[in-house]
This record gives sequence, structure tokens and C-alpha cells, in this order.
Amino acid sequence: MEPIISIHTNNLWEKNESPLVTVITSVYNRRELLLRAMKSVDNQSYKNLEYIVVNNGSSVNIDDVVKDFMKQATIPVMYVKRSTGIGPHTGKNSAFRRARGKYLSMLDSDDEFLPNAVQVLVNTWEKIPIENRHEYREVVAQCIDEHGNRVGKPFPENINSCSKKEARKIWNSRGLHVEHINLHVTQLLKDNMFPEPDGVSYVVDSIAIWLKLSKLHKSFFINDCLKVYYMETPDSISNVEIDKLTIQHCINMLWADKYILNHWFEYENTFNERLKRILHYCIFTNILKMKNSYPDFDWVGEKIKGVKNNVLLIILWIPSILIAKYYIKKRLNN
Repeated sequence: MEPIISIHTNNLWEKNESPLVTVITSVYNRRELLLRAMKSVDNQSYKNLEYIVVNNGSSVNIDDVVKDFMKQATIPVMYVKRSTGIGPHTGKNSAFRRARGKYLSMLDSDDEFLPNAVQVLVNTWEKIPIENRHEYREVVAQCIDEHGNRVGKPFPENINSCSKKEARKIWNSRGLHVEHINLHVTQLLKDNMFPEPDGVSYVVDSIAIWLKLSKLHKSFFINDCLKVYYMETPDSISNVEIDKLTIQHCINMLWADKYILNHWFEYENTFNERLKRILHYCIFTNILKMKNSYPDFDWVGEKIKGVKNNVLLIILWIPSILIAKYYIKKRLNN
């Protein structure tokens, strides 16, 4: 059951009961940045949209910022206030459930859309022949940073003529697997919402949804830059010290590795990826046990499935102990 405190809508919400596009923002704190993001949605040249803002258990008051915005907004707005939200995935799920648009785009609370973003995304989708649209799950466009520079490299001109598998390989290459802006088919998100495992503060989007959906559906890529991705925000994911580990990070990764191993055939991964996942799982298990922090959530007690997975667990267990000791000494923030 969702921990919802309240749901408010502005006067325009009931006047358009079937917008084509839903934009969502899940926010935790960031009071000083949120208004910039919200205004960028209201300033869109495309107006057949609605906006859902989810307060995901913020520890500071942001009600006045959102409600003042709702009074001035020229688009339908819903404000969902949750009492708790252990990670952004929980807030996104709350928005998915309430989205009325046929298509959906997500905006982080520290970023902003350029004024033509939704219009370009919708125009691009509508250029896909109707008889072929069922093959696609999204339109993918690019971003600029706060200095106006393109984030990552442009997509190759031939990417949309490639097979799903080849396009994914190109997209995952260095310089392209960066921040983007997407227009998703809403129903696919409603049917494949984020898992909400106890004690996990961050569910990786690609593991939970995108890698599975990309096996079944195509993406359509364009090189238009439609979002400002602020890379210098202090708590931006791009500023997280990836060389430092915390106990919470270890718990998050323990869940992620177990989840992908136990859903292996929903993905198109290589044997090397399986080795990497097994090794990670062993390392994080050992770190948590050595630090007397091994969790006791229900998902922790689930066994790793599959003969291949369990054979590799045995083979990699001893090496993982040595790596875990090194991580504790060199990378773990105690």
C-alpha cells in the first residue's frame, strides 16, 4: 500500500481528462531547484500534456513551492505527497499509476526541459509509420549540460536502421551511454513498474525496466538536444564518488545482482556479464558479512536460481573474499 499523505490537483486537471503526454518529476528535498524544473514543463510549446509532481518523503517543506506553482500553471498539475520514499523509483511508481497520457516523459528535479522538448518528441513519434509503432517503446533524444555543451556523442546516422540488438550495442558504447531525454509508451511503464524491495534506496533503471523492455521493443533515436542536464548540482548522480562505497550502496548492489541473476532470461546478456554479476554478488555479500551488516529482508533469503549461476558462485567465492577485504580497506566509507 502506498504511503500517500495527500493528492492535490489544480483547476485545469479536470478540464483535460485525456492528455496525450504525461510528464513526471519525483522529488526529494531540492526545494531551491524544483521550481526551475517545474517552470520548464509549464513553458513547453506543446500543451496537450499533464504534469505529475511526487514529493517522495522530503525532509524539508516543499508544499508551498509546488502549490504556488500549481496556481500559476497553464497546464494540468497533480501533486502527490508521500510520507516516505526510500528511493526515486518509489516516487516514479506513484506517478506511473496516476498518469493519464498515452506517452510519458520523466524530468529529474534538478534538470529542465528546453521549451520545444515535448513537441519534438511527439513529432518524432508521429513520424514513425502507424503500422510499425507497436515495435517501439520510446523516442530517445540528447541533452546539453549547464554550459550548453552536448552531453556525450551524437548517435550514428544509421542507428535507426539497425536491429534492436545492434542498436543497443551502439547505444551502450562509450560516449553514448549517457544522460538522455525519452518519450515512453505509458502502458509499458504501468505494466513494468519498478520493484520496491525493502531496504534498497536506489533501484537502477536499466536493470529494473529498460534492459528487459529493450529485448522486446525498439527505441527511435534523434540527435536533437532537448534537456539541460545539470552536472554540477552537488547531489547529482554524476557527482557521486564512484570510488567510494557505503554499506547502503552494497545492499543496493546485492539486490541488483541477485535480481538480474534470478531473471537472467529476460535479458540479452553475455557470459562475461554473468561472471561480472556473480562476482559482484559474492563481493557485496562478503563485505556486508565482514562488516556485520548483512541484511535480513525477505529478498535476501531468496536463493540464487540456476545451475550455471550456482556453479560460478562456488568457483568465484574464494577470490571474492580477497576482493571484499581490499574494498573494505580501500573503498568503503565506514
